Amino acid sequence: MEQKYRKTGIDWMIATCGGIGYLPKCPGTWGALLALGLWSIGPTCYSPSLLFTFLCVAIPLSGITILLVLRCTTEKDPSYIVVDEFLGQLLALACIPQIRIAGFLAFLLFRLFDIKKQGPIRSLDAISKRASTSPEIAAICILGDDLLAGLCAGILVRITWWLAA
Repeated sequence: MEQKYRKTGIDWMIATCGGIGYLPKCPGTWGALLALGLWSIGPTCYSPSLLFTFLCVAIPLSGITILLVLRCTTEKDPSYIVVDEFLGQLLALACIPQIRIAGFLAFLLFRLFDIKKQGPIRSLDAISKRASTSPEIAAICILGDDLLAGLCAGILVRITWWLAA
C-alpha cells in the first residue's frame, strides 16, 4: 500500500526505534535485538526497578506514537513500526534474572511467540488488521500483542530458571 507518512519528527523516531524499522529484512527482530543489546549492558547502567519504571512511561507514550503514525498511513500494521517489538522484548527481559543466557532464551521465545501468534496474541493481531478497526483500537492491539508475547516469554523463562535452580 502507498505510504503517506513523513519520515521525520520525534514520533517517527520513536515508532521506528531511530529508523531500525526501515531495515530491509526482519525489522521486528532488529527492534527486539536492540532491546536485548541495551539490556545486556545491564547491571552497571540500571536496576530492574528502573527498567519497570521506564516501561510504565514508555508503553503509553509508544501507544500514542503508534496512533499518530497509523493516522498518517493507509497501512493497518506497518512493519516499520518496531517500538512494539522493542517494548515487548524489554518486558520479557524485565521478568528474568540479568544473565545473558536467560536473555538469549527470552529473545528466542519472544520472537517465537510474536511470529507464531497463538491464542490471545493472535486475537489482538487480528483485531489490529481488520479494516473496520479504528486507529485507536489498532494502536492498542499492535502494542498489546507484543507486550503479551513478551510477558509470556518472560514468565516462561522465569519459571524455567526457577525449576533449573
